[in-house]
Amino acid sequence: MFTETNGVIATINKGQTVVTAIQEVGSNSVKGELSDEKLQESYLHVTCRNLRSSDSGKYFCGAHVIGSDGRVERLNEMVTVKVKLPTFEDLVNVIQKLLIQANDDREIQQDNTQNIKSIQNELRNNQDNVIKMYKDLDNHEQNFIRIKKDLDSNQQNIKIINQDLDNQKQNIIRINTNMDSKEQEFTKFNKDLDSKQQNIRIDKDLNATKHNITRINKDIDSKQQDIISIKQDLESSKKDFNEHRQNISIFKDMLDTVIYNLSSSLTDVKQELTNGNANKIRSFYIFYSSYIF
Repeated sequence: MFTETNGVIATINKGQTVVTAIQEVGSNSVKGELSDEKLQESYLHVTCRNLRSSDSGKYFCGAHVIGSDGRVERLNEMVTVKVKLPTFEDLVNVIQKLLIQANDDREIQQDNTQNIKSIQNELRNNQDNVIKMYKDLDNHEQNFIRIKKDLDSNQQNIKIINQDLDNQKQNIIRINTNMDSKEQEFTKFNKDLDSKQQNIRIDKDLNATKHNITRINKDIDSKQQDIISIKQDLESSKKDFNEHRQNISIFKDMLDTVIYNLSSSLTDVKQELTNGNANKIRSFYIFYSSYIF
């Protein structure tokens, strides 16, 4: 926006705020916005106050736009402004407005006077409160001094307590050391106890083994008795066998004798048969039959 006498008044570009070109137009008097939305209008609005006759003239507003089809266009509008001198009626209207404004200001002044009185009363009350607060501060200061003394005393007590704590820590360290030693002794005792228990189990195993050995010895004694009995039976059987063998030998000798005698007799019988002596053969048969059986 610009004039033919004063030049550019204000400009607005896409992505930028409003820029004013002359000091007479303040930033509060210039408003504007550019939008790409079809339903939202773009505008640049300038408000001028207290115009002079030199402000009369032509005012131009130009805009560079891009249409929906991509074409670039420049739009221009112009308005003629003529500033006139005020008339008597204008002065009367202004005086009336000033009187109304004066009455309003008088009422405002009365309200302000009342407010000032109220503020003065509040100040007096606040002053009393401040005096009271000072007294309270003095009391608090005395309390603070007493508290500080108590803190100093407590710090001394804390130092004593810290010393006691250090002593207790040393005692705890010594107790922990003793506990470690006791724990080692307890571990050694447990190992010794395990060894003793192992020895007790070995003794039990030895007792069981001794009992088994005793039972085995008894079994051996019993087996030895059985062996002795078997040996005795074998000796008896051997003796009986020897007796039977002797009897068999005697029987064999007798049998050999009988066979020899029988052979001799058979020879004699054969001879007698040859000689025809039957009675003698019959008596021989009877004799040997009774001898054999």
